[in-house]
Amino acid sequence: MVDLSPSTLNIFKDCPRCFWLQFRKGIRRPATPFPSLPSGMDRIIKVHFDRARQRGELPPELSGLRGFRLFDKMQFLRKWRDGYGVSWRDEHGNTIRGKVDDLLVHDGKLVMLDYKTRGSEPHENSHTYYLDQLSIYGWLFEKNGFFVEDFGFLLFYYPDFVEEMGEFHFHSHLRKVKVDTGSAERLIGRALELLEGDIPEPSPRCEFCRWEREVHKFF
Repeated sequence: MVDLSPSTLNIFKDCPRCFWLQFRKGIRRPATPFPSLPSGMDRIIKVHFDRARQRGELPPELSGLRGFRLFDKMQFLRKWRDGYGVSWRDEHGNTIRGKVDDLLVHDGKLVMLDYKTRGSEPHENSHTYYLDQLSIYGWLFEKNGFFVEDFGFLLFYYPDFVEEMGEFHFHSHLRKVKVDTGSAERLIGRALELLEGDIPEPSPRCEFCRWEREVHKFF
């Protein structure tokens, strides 16, 4: 039985061998430093959105959306954001879970919304890295009995300028993206199937596998 999330499934996509070692042998990739600014931004953006939610409004960054509203059941959103997350367990006891940033409602369906903080304006294809993440969230909500739209939104924040008194200003960029729950289910299925087999060969693209090969040259 394993516990999967969008972040661990990213490891599977990046390097099946590292993924296999983590879940079959308990050998994780070495931890790398994680900047604290994105998590701090994430926290204050949620406060900003929750203030708009209390007013029954969309925040200015979403003002161009028509027919949408913020999901207003905070007792559930708190759990899906900060607690156990939204999760589903299969018949073999494997659990898939994820923690959402926010949700919109459109025509009675849930719409995935995720905030992303960047150092510069997003490129044309910056959204592609996050498509599986939003699709996995959508799949989880469908498994829990919700109706989910086949699209979601990524809201990018990136710095603009600093005033003389030190106040920072950020731009925001909203990107509509496809949510493909069928693709998410296939990704999860391939990951679980891999764990049933033997250890995969090292990935030529994986820095961790490359490090392992270099170390073995000395022994």
